[in-house]
Order: sequence, then C-alpha cells, then structure tokens
Amino acid sequence: MFARFPYGRAPFWLLVLALASVTVSLATRGRRAARPDLVLVTFTQSHYDAYRRAIPAFERAHNVSVQVEFTNWTPLRSRLQNAILAGTEVPDLAEVFEGSLGFFTRGPPADIGVVDLTDRLRVARRRAHRSDRGVALQPVVGARTGLRPAP
Repeated sequence: MFARFPYGRAPFWLLVLALASVTVSLATRGRRAARPDLVLVTFTQSHYDAYRRAIPAFERAHNVSVQVEFTNWTPLRSRLQNAILAGTEVPDLAEVFEGSLGFFTRGPPADIGVVDLTDRLRVARRRAHRSDRGVALQPVVGARTGLRPAP
C-alpha cells in the first residue's frame, strides 16, 4: 500500500499518524466536564479529606458545584506564582503557607489578588451566634468569593 505512496514510507506513516490524531481530537471534543463554580486547592491530606466530606452538603445548600484539588506545596506555589505573573487563570480558593504570603501580597492594594475574609467571617460568626437563639442562619455569599448568591 505505502509502496505506491509517491513520497516514501516515512511521510506516509507521518500522514497516517496525523490523520489518527485529528480523528481522536475531533471524536473527544466536547466531552469535557463543565468548569465548576468554585475551585479549591489544598496541599494537606487531612484538609482535602474534610473538604471532600463537606462538599455534597455545601453544594446542595448553595446550589453550586465545587471541585477540590490536592497537590504538594511546591508545585502549588510555583503554579500560583507563575499564573499570577502571567495573568492566567488561578483557583478560586487556595490554601497557602503563611510565610509565602509576602509574594502574593506585594504591590498596590488594587493589584493584590487576595480577598481579606476577616469581616465576612465576623459577620458569619455573629449570624451563627444569633441562630443559636432562634434567628435563622443566612449563608455569607458574595461575588468576590466565587459563589453565586442564594436565590
């Protein structure tokens, strides 16, 4: 068969390989899962396990999809630093070591890609305290957290 191919054996097999690659690429296109509403990355196994157990209830309560990723600290730090410097996509939430915050928080405050959750946690704590006395607990959700407000 390839003896009749005018350019020889090597170009023939390169053509076959290229056609097979294109066919596989087209056949698998569109089969990717939709991007979750919230992506969380952790480097601690116990945190990963705890998040995995808590996710189903959180997804039902807030009507969002959550993806938890587990990785080692060194590749996570490198990935975050490179993505921030290149201006590419980063996870919505990432656990980082306290000592590495210097890299992520330098520059003008408007350029810092970290959201201070202190005030939100205080509000949530007050709401939780009130809920113990019969007042309904409301989720703390906002656009900057990557979560959609509850309907």
